[in-house]
Formats: sequence, structure tokens, C-alpha cells
Amino acid sequence: MSVEVVNLFPTTRLVGKDLLRRRLNLLKKTCVACGNTGNIPHRVNVGGIRLVVCGACLSEASRLLSLSAGDPPVTVVAKLLALRNPRKVALAMKRMQNAGVEVPWQEVLREAEFFRAQVRQRREEIQTEATVKRHAWLDELVKFLEKKVESRGLEWEIHDWIRTGKNTYIVKIGIYPWGTTFLEGTLDEIQECVLDIVGEVESARWRCPFCGVELGWHEVTVQGECMCGARFRQSTCRSVFGSAHENNVWEEIEERILSCLPEKERELYSTLINVGVRVEDLFENVAYLGKVFGWPTYVVQKQMRAKPKEEIFRSPTNALRVVLWEAGFSPCIHKLSRRRIDWWGGEVAGVKLYVCPSHPDYRGVVVRVEIQDVPLRKEWLSLPFKEADELYEAWTEWLIDNGDSGDYTVTDSLRVDDHEWSEGFIWKSQGYHSLSTKELRKVLEDGLEVYKEKVKMFLSVFSGVTYSARS
Repeated sequence: MSVEVVNLFPTTRLVGKDLLRRRLNLLKKTCVACGNTGNIPHRVNVGGIRLVVCGACLSEASRLLSLSAGDPPVTVVAKLLALRNPRKVALAMKRMQNAGVEVPWQEVLREAEFFRAQVRQRREEIQTEATVKRHAWLDELVKFLEKKVESRGLEWEIHDWIRTGKNTYIVKIGIYPWGTTFLEGTLDEIQECVLDIVGEVESARWRCPFCGVELGWHEVTVQGECMCGARFRQSTCRSVFGSAHENNVWEEIEERILSCLPEKERELYSTLINVGVRVEDLFENVAYLGKVFGWPTYVVQKQMRAKPKEEIFRSPTNALRVVLWEAGFSPCIHKLSRRRIDWWGGEVAGVKLYVCPSHPDYRGVVVRVEIQDVPLRKEWLSLPFKEADELYEAWTEWLIDNGDSGDYTVTDSLRVDDHEWSEGFIWKSQGYHSLSTKELRKVLEDGLEVYKEKVKMFLSVFSGVTYSARS
């Protein structure tokens, strides 16, 4: 007697709601073996009985059903229960005994266990075959890395990998000293990316800042020493968001150099480094090579020491930074067009000012004014929006023609960073590199007075009234 398997999904050309209703009803059919619904039900004709079996049960019980064609229907159901849902067998036995139905349960359980063992064995074989196939590409990748990466003196490491398609993978791989990355694609595409990384490492070149010799990755990262005796120090821990010099190597170098200086001078040199002054401008026998494969690297020689302030003053910008620091101004860092710029904040004549010694957009010393501290300017903030907007537009246009006054230019369009603009003035004199602390304060006080005077002049013109002098 044969076993007939019929897919319960309709083969007739039903459309629209009829097809949807039919399929929903069929999905509600309960599998006689596992008791689940919705898993592609089939109708199985075994002898004189019609059973509804889900796709999962059918795939594992097809051979058992074919051998059960001569069994009574109740025995077939008992075998399916024992094979696919043994937890329900005890209740089924009680129900059948109460109904007076005789089933050879020992034989049924023995046969079900035999087929269950066969299913487990086949599953293990399939999993083993799949594992071997999945790892075959990994073995090829390892051989490739040994041949193309390790043979050139580089180190490699496969951290993790995952299969994303039939022949595609994502692998987290480290190629040192280049670094770690994620590669996605077929084996050939991943190998091609690895070769690009190896080529990038081998073509990288640096120059020793002391003797000018061109160096490759091996001298800088492995050998760690130049022919002139200079040594390379590469950091292994660094700040992602701060200065490039916020790393473990520079902490050691800076501590060694500044340990012999007074505390006040140590603070000055550390501040100048944090605002972006070049290492070479502050110290002797130490230079910043840059980021070697993403890690800050320094070149040092014996007898590293800090340069005297006289040498630092040779740079007008650095000279102004020192004077600002001595005048009690504190730096804060902003990002402008991917550059770090330093604004030094301090108070002059009761008004908060921020000084930028080297703004990339302007020539001269840039000073922004905290308008909250200027009474005449602060009054605008309390005006109704429409009136304040009209006043500000007129102020902007008026400054275009009337902002200059001697060495000062008052403007409302100072770029603080990528997202903020401010008002203030620019001091365009070229003599700021020789200023003393007292002279700097005088320059800022004069500039602040020019700014206040421009505000008074504008208000008198715009409103037609003469404003009395107010500080």
C-alpha cells in the first residue's frame, strides 16, 4: 500500500480574498505529530487514514510513514506521536486505553527511537558537512595570509568572521602595524583588500626630522631607531577626541622634560602643547613625526630639554599665547574646518573677551566680545523679535562701511567654530609679537572702547537720537 502526500495549499487559480481566506484556513490545521499550526501543512494518506502533518514533521517522518502503510491508522498516529512529540505519548496511551484501543506501544516506541536515532545521525552529518564547507574558505584565507602577509614581515590576526551569503563573508582582520578593519565580500574580494593594505604599508615613508633620511615602516615601527641614533616612540593608547598629544608616550616624554622646570613653567609648556603649538617649537631633541598608521609617534634624542622663552617668542603667534597666559587668560579649543583653533578667555574692563592668536580666516589678532556684558548691546536682546531682527540687519550693513577705526575693525561675523558666529573686533597691527602683559591689556581695552563707540554711533544714526555715554 502506497503513501500519498498532498500539499494542502490550493493549486486552483484562486485570487484575491478567496485565496487569502483559503490559505488562512489551511494554516490553522493542526499537525497530528507535533500539535503546531502554520508550518506548511500536508495531508498524508496512510492506508485508510488521512493525517495532517506539518512540513517539518513530514521531512523527518516520511520514511517511517512509507513503512507504516500496512499498519492500522491508530498505530500510524501512535508512531508519529512517539517520533515527533514523545511528551504527549503518556497522555495518548491513557486516552487509548480508556477508549479500549490496543496499540503495541513497546514496538512503536522502539521503532520511533530507531528512526529518531537515524534523524539525529543525519542531522550531525549535515552539520559536519556544512561546518567543513564553511571553514574551507577560512583555511584558504589563512594560507593566503601566511603567503602574502606573513612572508613580508607583517603580522596578521583573524578576530572573528560571519557568513552573510552563499559565498560572501564579513571578517574582522588585523594586519599589523597597519591596524584592524572589517572586510566584506567573497574570498577573492577580501584577498584583494588585504593586498591593498599590504601595499599601503610597504609604500609608506617618513623622514627623520634630525638627519632627513627616508624611512619605511620597519625602521619606524619594528626597529624603532634611525641610523643617526634617533629613536622612535609610538603610542599605544590615545584620546580619540582631544589633542594628538593626549597619549601615553607623550605623557612620559613631557614628564621627563619638564620635571626639572618650576611648576609655573611646567604649566605653561603643557598649556601650549594642548592648544596645538608644535613640539619642535617648545623642546629640543624631540619632534612629532605624526600619526604612523593612526598612532601618534615621536622622534627623540638624548638630552631632551625645554627651549627658553626667548626662542618661543620668535614666533609671533606663540609669543602672543605666552603673553595671554601670563595675563591670566585661559584657552578653550574649538573645531573650525577640521582644524583646532584656540580662544583665550579673560576679562577686561568688566567685559568677557576671547582672543584667538591665529585665526585661519583673518589676518591679525581676533577678539570676540561677550555682548551680554556690554549694556548698550545687551538691550537689543530684550526687544521684540521683529524689531530686534530689523535692528540687527541694519547693524550688519552699517558695519560694512563703518567698521574700520585705525588698527581696529569691528565686525559681527567672527567665526568661532563650525557652528557659531560672534561679534567683536580685529587688531591688525603687526607688532603684537613684542607686547608685554600691560601692553596687551591696553590693546584690548582700546579695542573694546572702539567696539562700544561703534555701537553708540550706529544707534544714534539708526534711531535718530543721540545716546549719552554709558559704560
